[in-house]
Amino acid sequence: MPGNPVWELDSALLERVSGLPDLNTYPVQREVLPGEWPPYYRPRGHWRALYRWESWGCLAVKGGEAHSSSFESMLDIMQSQTMIFHYGFGEQPQSVEMPVLDRFLFLENKFPGVVTLREALDEAELASQFQAAHLKRYGELARVPLPLRVHRLDNQLNQELAERLCRRLPERHHARVRALLPLGVLVYWYPTLPERVSHIRLPRQGRLQTLRQLLDPEATMNSWIQLVHRCLELGWMPCDPRSSLQGMCLEPQNLTLDGGMVDLDSLRPLRTFSDVNKAYERTIQVLARSLSEFSCQPPDLQQLRRQLHP
Repeated sequence: MPGNPVWELDSALLERVSGLPDLNTYPVQREVLPGEWPPYYRPRGHWRALYRWESWGCLAVKGGEAHSSSFESMLDIMQSQTMIFHYGFGEQPQSVEMPVLDRFLFLENKFPGVVTLREALDEAELASQFQAAHLKRYGELARVPLPLRVHRLDNQLNQELAERLCRRLPERHHARVRALLPLGVLVYWYPTLPERVSHIRLPRQGRLQTLRQLLDPEATMNSWIQLVHRCLELGWMPCDPRSSLQGMCLEPQNLTLDGGMVDLDSLRPLRTFSDVNKAYERTIQVLARSLSEFSCQPPDLQQLRRQLHP
């Protein structure tokens, strides 16, 4: 698909990756289905990203689903599938069952199935700033996305997708949908196919022993811990509490099985906190929960604190 770039990675960072294809175009999947068609991949559960994985690494296209002929079917699935959202304070938290489509739109303030231009630009800026700081300090790229291009979708497609979504909603919510325009596409590089912890389909009983047949789980967990430690050393808090509804980069859906993490929206500079302690405790809490989800064993919190202390 010919692109319309509105943001490009600084050449000093771009030259750290060689062999990349033409970045003024990007691949799209006309019918969004999970599967493998080497060099293209869409792992199950990856609704907003198509991957091209070759010898030079993995090119991720986030938001290209806007061009799909099956976009309407995607909205159907999101409207029919439900999730439980827990909320409230004190000793009696409440819960509500809601469609996935509503979760994206009303909780996360995102356009279901695609990416807003603002979301793409924010993620690109955050990730590039973090990568630049990591490269300067440690002499290598971090195992997180390296944003390459952000493209803006044309006005006609923006309006068509907004109309499709508005037809599913009461008129009073149409302004919310249109406020999310324009839409965009984020193209980033990652060293491997970024399969996530949340997509592991293994029995919880004996999980760690089974994982050892596929990878080195201890090395993977240590890699996540080291990455969080480096975030803190570089002056970044991985889990901004304000991002709790949008998702944290240390949650199972964003931790990758190669020891990295993606979707860096929840990164926030330490200097911007008036009280950094609450955010630090939230980061430990989210990481500990994800380590437990991965290994099915509770982590040693005291040891974890020692490993993370900047």
